[in-house]
Amino acid sequence: MAQILAHRGASKERPENTMAAFRRAQELGAYGIETDVHLLMDGTLAVHHDSELGRCENRQGSIYEYNRERIKSFSAGAWFSPAYTEERVPCLEELLAFAREKDLFLNIEIKRGTGFYFGDIGVRTVSMVKAYGLEEHCVFSSFQHDILSGIREHFP
Repeated sequence: MAQILAHRGASKERPENTMAAFRRAQELGAYGIETDVHLLMDGTLAVHHDSELGRCENRQGSIYEYNRERIKSFSAGAWFSPAYTEERVPCLEELLAFAREKDLFLNIEIKRGTGFYFGDIGVRTVSMVKAYGLEEHCVFSSFQHDILSGIREHFP
C-alpha cells in the first residue's frame, strides 16, 4: 500500500507550509507531511520553504531578520486566496502538536540560508521533535552536511 507524504502540506489546495495546508493533507488521508524549517533571529523554529520572504507573504526580506512576533504578523495565505489572509507562518511546535494529535509522519528539511545564522538548527529541531515524542515518526533531511553531522553527533 502506498503512503502519501504531502509536500508542504496540501499545497495545491491551500497555501503551502501553513496549518491550513497541513490540516487539508491530513483530511485527504496523507500518511505524513514534508516541510522545511528555518531558525529565526530569536531562536524560533519557523516552518517555511524559502529563506527570502515575498513569494508567499505580504513582506520582503530575509526570514532570518525576523522574530516570532514579527513573522506572525505577516499573512502567509493572502497570495493564495483572500480566504486564507489570516494564515500565518507556523512555528515548528504548532506543526509538531498537530502531527502528534493526528499521528502523522514528518519529513523535516532543515534549512540554513547564507545570511543570519543563530545556533545549531539541527540539534534544536531534533530536540523539539523529541520533546513532542515524535522521533520515531520523523526523518530529517538537509542539503547542509554539517547540520546532519551535528545531529548524528548529538543524537547517535
